[in-house]
Amino acid sequence: MPHTNPLVDFLRHYGPIAVKDNQYDERIGDAVAQYGVEPIIVPSARLETLLRNFRDPCPKNVILTGTAGDGKTFCCRQVFEQLGGNSADWARGDKTISVVLPARAAELVIIKDLSGLTDADKQVHIPEVARAFRGEQSSRCYLIAANDGQLLATWRRGPDQPLFREIESMLVDEREEHGSLSLRMYNLSRGDDAGLFEALVEKIISHPDWRRCDACPAATGDDRQPSCPILVNRQRLDTGGPWQLRSRLRELIELVAANDQHLPIRQLLLLVVNVLLGDATLPNPVLNCNRARRRAAESRYEATNPYGNVFGGNLNERERAQHLVFAVLLDLGVGRETESEVDDLLVFGEYEAPERFRRLVKEDERFGDATYARERERYLNGERRQVSGFLRALEAQRRRLFFEASDGPQDQDRVNRWRLTAFRHAGEYLQFRKSLRGPAGGGERWSGLLTRGLNRTFSGMMIDTTSELYLAAAGGDGRGRVARFLAREEVPVGRPDRRPFLLVEWREGRPHPQLTVLDDPRARRIIAEIELRLTHFEYLMRVASGSLPASFSRQCYEDLQGFKLRLVEALERLDEELGLKTGRDESCVELLALEINPSGSVEKPKVIIRVPRDDQ
Repeated sequence: MPHTNPLVDFLRHYGPIAVKDNQYDERIGDAVAQYGVEPIIVPSARLETLLRNFRDPCPKNVILTGTAGDGKTFCCRQVFEQLGGNSADWARGDKTISVVLPARAAELVIIKDLSGLTDADKQVHIPEVARAFRGEQSSRCYLIAANDGQLLATWRRGPDQPLFREIESMLVDEREEHGSLSLRMYNLSRGDDAGLFEALVEKIISHPDWRRCDACPAATGDDRQPSCPILVNRQRLDTGGPWQLRSRLRELIELVAANDQHLPIRQLLLLVVNVLLGDATLPNPVLNCNRARRRAAESRYEATNPYGNVFGGNLNERERAQHLVFAVLLDLGVGRETESEVDDLLVFGEYEAPERFRRLVKEDERFGDATYARERERYLNGERRQVSGFLRALEAQRRRLFFEASDGPQDQDRVNRWRLTAFRHAGEYLQFRKSLRGPAGGGERWSGLLTRGLNRTFSGMMIDTTSELYLAAAGGDGRGRVARFLAREEVPVGRPDRRPFLLVEWREGRPHPQLTVLDDPRARRIIAEIELRLTHFEYLMRVASGSLPASFSRQCYEDLQGFKLRLVEALERLDEELGLKTGRDESCVELLALEINPSGSVEKPKVIIRVPRDDQ
C-alpha cells in the first residue's frame, strides 16, 4: 500500500476544500481524533487571561467578540476543558454548557455562540446574564462568544436599554472593562496578525508528525532534496535555508493589517495550508500524498508553486473570491506590476545577461526557468498569437522574485521587489512604522517627504518645502485642484518651540502612525490629526516624488483635504479663544498668495482687497 501521512489529510481540513464547515473548531476536533495527530494549538495570551479570571475567587463575566474565525469557540472550549470539563460533553454540540469554577461554589455558564440561541433561549438566558453583568448574581458567571453585530442586536431588542448603551460604549470605545459592570470584553480581532501568522507557520512546519514522511520514497530525490511537492513547499517556508518566502509573506500580512484589513486565525491557517498543499491542476485544489507523489514523478512543480498558492493561484476566480485572505493579498498587486529591468531579465536574460539569469532564474530548479522555458522560447521565436500562458508565467516569475530575490543595496543581483507591487513605497512604510516604534521615535526621517506630499496635495503645485505646512485655499467655489491662496499662516514641522506645529508620531494604543498638529506639547493639546495607513503613506510619498497613483488617488486626496479643512477650522476656533480676531480692520481683507519660485520654494506676496462699507 502506498505510503501516506495522516498529518497531510488532517491539514487538508484547514485548506480551501469543499466542506463548508471544515475549519470550525468542532470539525477540527473530530479530525484530530480521526487521524490520530497532535492538534495545532498556538499559545494565546488571551486564553491565559481568561483562565486567570475564572480561577480567581471573584471572577468577572466575559464577552469574547470579534470577526468570525478569530478563535472565540476555541477559547471557550479550552476554558471549559482546562477548568475540568469533559471534552465528550463539549462535543455533544449543546448551545450552552456549564462547569464548576474551582475557586468558589459557583457555576460558569458558557454560551458558545450568541447567534445560536433562539428567541425563546434568549428569554431564558438574557435576564440572568444581565443580572450577572450588574453584579446581582453570585452563583453564576458567564463566558459568551458573540460577533459584534450579534452582541448589539441581542441587547438592542431587550428591555434593559441602559445596559445596552453601556455594552455598546465598551464595544465602540474598545474598552475592556466598565467601572459599574462585572464585565470584561475582549475583542479577539485586536491582535498582531503578522505575529500570529509566524506562530502558526512554526507550529505547522515543525509539527512532530512530519517524521512520518521519512519512510516515503518521495521524501528525498537524487539531489538529496525532497521531491515531494509538499515537502518542497515546507522547505521553502522554513527559516533554516536560503529561502525568504516566510519572512516576506509576514511583511505582506503586516501591510494588510496596516491597511485596516484584519485576517482572522481561520484565514491565516487556510493561507499556510494552501502554500503547502495547493495544486493548480486538480479538480480538488489541495494535495494528498498520492497526488503529491504523481506530481513528483512528473516534475510538475509549476502546478504546486508556493508563490502562486500564496494568492490562491490553485483556485478559480469564483473560489478565490470566497476567501478573504486571497482577496486582500491580491489587492497588493504582487507580480501584476513590473518594471522593464525585471521583464528584460525574465524574457531576454538567458542571452543578454546569462550569469545574472543563471543566478536569479535557473538556479531555482523547482520554480525557476524550468516552469516557463518552453513558453519563453515560443515567444522569442515569434509565436505571438497565443501569449496568455507566457504572460501568466511571467507574472509567476515576478512573484517568485518578489519573495526570493535579494534586495540588499550592495548585492549585484539586487531586485527592487516593491516595484513588482501596487505599493512601491510599502517597504519604506514598514521601516517607517518600525522607526516610530523605536526608543527615539524616528519620525524626523520621514516628516520632510510627508510634508512635501501634503503641501503638493493641498496646493496642487510642485512645492518642495519640507519644513513648513501650507494650508492652501482655492478661492471661488473652492472646487479647484490648484489652491493659490493661504487660508492662514503656515504650520511649522517638528518645532515644539513654535505653536501650533506638525508632528509625525505613533501614540500608544493606536493602530496606525499619525500626523498630529499640537498646540501645547506638554498638555498634548491636539488640534487635528489623521492616521497614516499604507494607502495614505503611498499616496504622499508618490506625490512627494512627483507622480500620482491613479488607482487609489481620489479617496486619499479626499481624506487629506478633509484633514486640511479640520485643521483650518480648529485653528480659527483657537484664534477666537485667544482673542486674536478682535481689533481687525473690517474694511479690507488681506490674503497671502501662494507662488512657487524656480527653486520650488514658496513666496507669499500679500494681496489686499478693499471691502465697500454699507454707508459708502
